[in-house]
Amino acid sequence: MLKVSFKDSDGNELKNSEILSIALNSEIDVPADSISVTLPYDADVALKAHLITASIEENVVFKGIVDEVVSLCDEKQAIMKLTARSPAGLLLDNEAEPVTYYCPSAEFICDKHLKPFGIEVQDADDIPISNYFRIDKGSTHWQVLENFCKLHYGTSPRIDGDGKAFLKGKVRDESFVFGKNGIDYVSIKESRKKCELISSVRVKIEEFGGYTSKVLNDNPECKTINRVRFMNATADTGGLKTADKIIENSNKKSYCIMLLCNGCVVDAMGCKATICDDRFGNIENLVVQKVQYSLGADGEFTALELGKEI
Repeated sequence: MLKVSFKDSDGNELKNSEILSIALNSEIDVPADSISVTLPYDADVALKAHLITASIEENVVFKGIVDEVVSLCDEKQAIMKLTARSPAGLLLDNEAEPVTYYCPSAEFICDKHLKPFGIEVQDADDIPISNYFRIDKGSTHWQVLENFCKLHYGTSPRIDGDGKAFLKGKVRDESFVFGKNGIDYVSIKESRKKCELISSVRVKIEEFGGYTSKVLNDNPECKTINRVRFMNATADTGGLKTADKIIENSNKKSYCIMLLCNGCVVDAMGCKATICDDRFGNIENLVVQKVQYSLGADGEFTALELGKEI
């Protein structure tokens, strides 16, 4: 079971009464995880709560500064709801100073844009990029990090719920089995969205040329699909990698499996997975890309969304 605790701005733990409900959301393509906790009204917690921490045994899966406290008192009840986002929320809330860096490294970017917010970087290197890197007016620290990682690594970064940053994205080595000889589930739903598939990307590689090059989607599901996109590689800093990313994203959106499990399975986020089902058969090479945990009067459940490993 997920356990939550509250601390004030000085780091002192606040005593709280029975937790009425918890909702924790984590999604691989959303920068910040979020949590909401409902409990009987407590003036001390309402006024002083600064940080929410959620853990499974000794493993912290979420920590974040309280964004909002809503209190409700009427003839039937006196309750309060606290919501918070993980440390990545601070990167979304704060603008970065407009500046142009000359050949910055990942370590340099992280020192400037992550460490001031207490975010620990797990895989930064000191290899500089071979060009200028400009930060435009109005860019958030998250946009700076994301743009740099796409340019330097060709990937989107991921920041865990407890504030650990992975610049090359994060697919964990741990594997989960759902179904036979694994974690049981209440329901399973498979969705194949052929309407999301892009069969090919036509690319312009010369400034005064046409869209003569073609990047094909080798997904077997595309054999009967004709859905084309056009991309000007001369105007895109990502070059042909952008075309590959367009196809990759279409493949990711085209297939997902949704599981509803009893209990707490939030530690499966970002892990590889296999499903063994009597009706669907064995489905391998999956990644857990979305977790929605809930604890309330109806019990404890975790809804998982799994996609194909790219």
